[in-house]
Amino acid sequence: MLWFLHEGAAGGANLALGEHLTLLKEMGYRISLVSPKPGRFLDHMSAEGIPSQITFFYLWIRRPDRPNEYRLKRLLRNGYAFLRVLPLVCRADVVCTNTLCSPMGALAARLLGKPHYWFVHEFGEEDHGFRLGWRTPAAYRLMARLSRKVVLNSQAVRNKWEQYVPSDKLGLLYNVVHMPFVPPHTRKDLIPPFRLLMLGQVSRGKGHKDAIRGVAELRNRQRVVLLDIVGSAWDEPYCQELMALISSLGLDEIVHLKPPVENPGLLMEGYHLLLMCSVAEAFGRVTVEALKCGLPVVASASGGSPEIIDSGINGRLYPSGDYMKLADEVESLMDPVVYARFSQETSRVYAKFNPRRGLEQLSDIFG
Repeated sequence: MLWFLHEGAAGGANLALGEHLTLLKEMGYRISLVSPKPGRFLDHMSAEGIPSQITFFYLWIRRPDRPNEYRLKRLLRNGYAFLRVLPLVCRADVVCTNTLCSPMGALAARLLGKPHYWFVHEFGEEDHGFRLGWRTPAAYRLMARLSRKVVLNSQAVRNKWEQYVPSDKLGLLYNVVHMPFVPPHTRKDLIPPFRLLMLGQVSRGKGHKDAIRGVAELRNRQRVVLLDIVGSAWDEPYCQELMALISSLGLDEIVHLKPPVENPGLLMEGYHLLLMCSVAEAFGRVTVEALKCGLPVVASASGGSPEIIDSGINGRLYPSGDYMKLADEVESLMDPVVYARFSQETSRVYAKFNPRRGLEQLSDIFG
């Protein structure tokens, strides 16, 4: 089984893939990887006995403000990369692509008559602001024609795809979300401040401004809270906007931007609540991580969050963009009795996201 990746780093899509590769090895598959760049994820896979080849190629995603940038250069480089990967595809029994970012593996598999499966972890435009090589509906239909199955990571993403692709071409595979360290579910002391966490990539579409304005509203209600925004920040102008908003609201001592961490379980021990404020989060890995660590979650009622959170039981949902309602939901969980009840129910997430269910879904996909 040969997998085409969009990067070698340990991002969310690759972390999900790594968990699925562990299950596929248990099913008896021999696996190898192709990536356009090296990275920590590939190093980890190598330590697990999964080899990889680095063959640089450009992705077919594009930003709306630069639709034709370096078109000839990209075509030439990708043509060379295509020739390099053909021998690998020829030796594979099954070819898979992780994320919708490149058609390289699918095109090579079609040329050589190999079965191809496409695993999609994102909406695209709604969550990351990118488009595919041409009109997105046409690209989706092409992806389906090149694949036996297009496998989505949430029902929310599947609902989008069903507008363009027959449902029998679509599969569903939830992330397993293995936690290397899970703190014991002990009752947290709610002596102020009430500590809020946003965890993940600091980028547009993640709803950080909603969270910051919600914290300002809570302060106006005389609630003592702190918010830490933890994650990698590659969009410097966006970070500057966040810092300016924090300062303009007088929250410099309350809201902090912090660098990413290796182990979310260790980090979450120090917080009371996770905020997931994305406009369109395809799945929400950190939401599952928080619940597995005993933290209730307040999330926008969009994307995959309603599939993860049992609203009113182990978390709350609020209308995306409504920071006043976000503040209401956080405030409701600051009551010690309510918080204790919600914390006790977080463990129900294990019934939805676990290796056994992952094996069942993979078996359905690959037959």
